[in-house]
Amino acid sequence: MSYQSVDENITENHASKASIGRVFKEAPWRRHTQTLTGLAVVAVVLVVIATLSLAETSRAAAAGRDVQQLRQDIATIRYENTLLRSRIADAASVVSLEARARQQGLMPFSTDQIFNLDVPGFEESNQLPETQSDDVTPELPVYDETLQDWLAERIQWLTLRDK
Repeated sequence: MSYQSVDENITENHASKASIGRVFKEAPWRRHTQTLTGLAVVAVVLVVIATLSLAETSRAAAAGRDVQQLRQDIATIRYENTLLRSRIADAASVVSLEARARQQGLMPFSTDQIFNLDVPGFEESNQLPETQSDDVTPELPVYDETLQDWLAERIQWLTLRDK
């Protein structure tokens, strides 16, 4: 049996632990594991980015389809409005109104069907009301007041008001 000092024993254990740690750090499977872990992290990040991009693209496509459908709806409603306006114009035309009036038994007046009703106290005026011609423009007052005149008038008004 050899007796070693405690210091020698600790130094040998420390050296053996350091060499095991160094061997562990330099082991080929450790380097491969670190490389594969890095690649796996990069792959996961790429998959997450691709998933987010796909989700955003699908949302944009759905919104685009909605906008396209709304534009088609607007075009259809405008077309229907145009048709309705056309039907209203047709129904309000003179020819259409006369045809409907004849279907209901109505006919235009003849001169022998028109009579005057005398109302006591009412005088008939054969004169048409006077209308202004479009060529005549109303006479506008002449504006000749200056700023100095206006200020003098205001100052005079203020001094009279204060008294």
